[in-house]
Amino acid sequence: MIQHQGEKNPHFITPHKLNFRGEKLSNLIKFKRFNNLAYKLYKNSADWKGVSIENWYNQIPLPLEYKKRIVYPFLAASLGTSVSEIKSTSALDIVKLFAFRKPKLSNKFKIMTEGMGTLIQQVGVELRKQGVKIKTESPVYQITKQGTKWLVKYVHNATEHSQLVDFVITTAHADQNIKLLNNEPSLSQVVYHLQQLKYFEAKIVLHSDTSFINTKKPAFLNIMTNQKHEIASSTMNLSMISPRLNGIYKSWLSQNDIDKLNASKKILHIASFYHPLITPEFISHLDTLHQHLKKVSNFYIGGGWSEGLETQNSAVVSGKHALDKYKIFIGGTYAIKE
Repeated sequence: MIQHQGEKNPHFITPHKLNFRGEKLSNLIKFKRFNNLAYKLYKNSADWKGVSIENWYNQIPLPLEYKKRIVYPFLAASLGTSVSEIKSTSALDIVKLFAFRKPKLSNKFKIMTEGMGTLIQQVGVELRKQGVKIKTESPVYQITKQGTKWLVKYVHNATEHSQLVDFVITTAHADQNIKLLNNEPSLSQVVYHLQQLKYFEAKIVLHSDTSFINTKKPAFLNIMTNQKHEIASSTMNLSMISPRLNGIYKSWLSQNDIDKLNASKKILHIASFYHPLITPEFISHLDTLHQHLKKVSNFYIGGGWSEGLETQNSAVVSGKHALDKYKIFIGGTYAIKE
């Protein structure tokens, strides 16, 4: 749902219970047209490499007012960023969020009875059974080359330790990798391209304030815009995932709104996250980074962000690519199938 602050009726409403809804049929028709154009971009990716959302969108035949009022806020909310920032992002990478979905595909959610942390712990238990040693609470602070191996320095129980290893996989974000590798001359080009990768901050709040949603016309994602069509807030109605979450909302908010929620005592939890800003320049530096890493047989940088758009799926793909490289290192001749 996309709606101006202070207005009762939305400009556009997303699918709900298998039905498309909207204040104007023309808006729904235009959005379907936009979805089809995005799908063509997705299917012809080679033609759009290095093109920003704004440059792509200037070329498609939809009214400028519709772009400003509906599509730019929709795209910005999908990434949790601002309209100005979404314009500079990679068109090809952003449409991956929705272009492969059928326009009428209903939103379905799978509730995990155990959290991701618990799942990782269970994997760790199975790995230990296979003889894998896992160190926790042992932050690494430096990685340097020593002969054909890597010297990993870390802290455990307030004491500095070091260990020589044959193969390194790091899944830290760009800024953390820079700190780990800054003293290794052979990876200076890797560090340079890591330094070019820009991030943005998103403040996410769990709260119980209904003023950030439309209670009469329910939608999972509620995008509120100001008179300039910039995003004022973006809120997920969690009751549409599960009845047990009724009355709980997850919002991307400004500091001013966060202060108001604090005063009303409706905040349940607040956190800040830093996400990659996936511009064409980001993708270009990421591609070059991977080319440099290919020259190093026993070192890999992974994590969801290393595949471009950071999602749970890209994190899994990153793990597969890391394992592919390790298989080659130990003499394997095959790669894992997708």
